[in-house]
Amino acid sequence: VGVLVNTLPELAAVASFGWQLPPQIAFAGGILSSKDVARVCRGANLFYAASILNFETALSCDERPCADIGVRIDLSETGELRGIPVHELKEYFLAHPERAKRVSAIHAYQGPNVPSFEACLAHGEALLSLVQLFPALTQINLSGGWPFDYSETTAPLPSTRESFLGYLESLEQLIGQNCQDRRGVEIAFEPGKFLLAAYGFFFCKIVESRMTGTNQADVHLDSSFTHLPSLKIQNRQ
Repeated sequence: VGVLVNTLPELAAVASFGWQLPPQIAFAGGILSSKDVARVCRGANLFYAASILNFETALSCDERPCADIGVRIDLSETGELRGIPVHELKEYFLAHPERAKRVSAIHAYQGPNVPSFEACLAHGEALLSLVQLFPALTQINLSGGWPFDYSETTAPLPSTRESFLGYLESLEQLIGQNCQDRRGVEIAFEPGKFLLAAYGFFFCKIVESRMTGTNQADVHLDSSFTHLPSLKIQNRQ
């Protein structure tokens, strides 16, 4: 089992927990200072660099133990900087093939509002198309963000479970096409919302509350990843 964390306090909490079998800890917390990159490399098993500068800082870390290095890729066209923009990533690693050999994992977050499994499949295909850039790849993290049917809240899987099985079958074909010579590569998922949305609570910080009418207000919540800028309020939701 792996645990993905996005902040240094989360990393410290996971590392200090009394696990019977320690999990693999991956850190994907956005753009960090060089000092914080060094702290992550000492405390995590895998560090997803979200910028070229963070990647180069992690490469220079000579402390032991030191995390394996992955790259967090922005496949979107929204400008939200969820990772290294894909065009910048291609240019950099084609120009520095020796550094591409240091990349252990690739990961691309597809956002919390994925409309369909077809969109998930397109996202996975875009990520898998980058596999050949990295000759020493050990893991491909296909993220989560799968659509969830909130109208059916009595079962752990949404009513679109058949679409989910079709998605996995199509994804298996794509993996076979792009990873024929990578038999040792792990495929990772983040099931999160898809499995647990009907069973818990999500805690956010109230940033601001404005009365907009009688018994009506706009409440702005901060539900962001630390150090990862992203638009949080869409269509007043």
